[in-house]
Amino acid sequence: ASLTEEVLTQLECYNVSVVQGPLTEGYTKQAPYNVILLAGAVASVPESLTDQLANGGRLVTVIDDNAYYPDNTVGKATLFYKSGNTVSQKQLFDAQVKPLPGFQKAPTFEF
Repeated sequence: ASLTEEVLTQLECYNVSVVQGPLTEGYTKQAPYNVILLAGAVASVPESLTDQLANGGRLVTVIDDNAYYPDNTVGKATLFYKSGNTVSQKQLFDAQVKPLPGFQKAPTFEF
């Protein structure tokens, strides 16, 4: 994070914030956001992130329930759109990207 801040300062990018913390919580301090990009695969998008979208805001990520297993699965690039209090989603195309830490489903027992 400190290296990123240093580079952004060198590039004179003063409208960018670098924050550290759990990815699944987002950054409520500066919400609402017009766009949120999750640059990796997630099992699902937590409500804590869609709550931070502005009206008309969009969130883009790859949804892949199996991304955390070593079988190189393919997920679906998905666009989430917030209108009022409703968040809808649309699958866009197949995609295979590395999983983001912290977004995997809790393990469950299956028989």
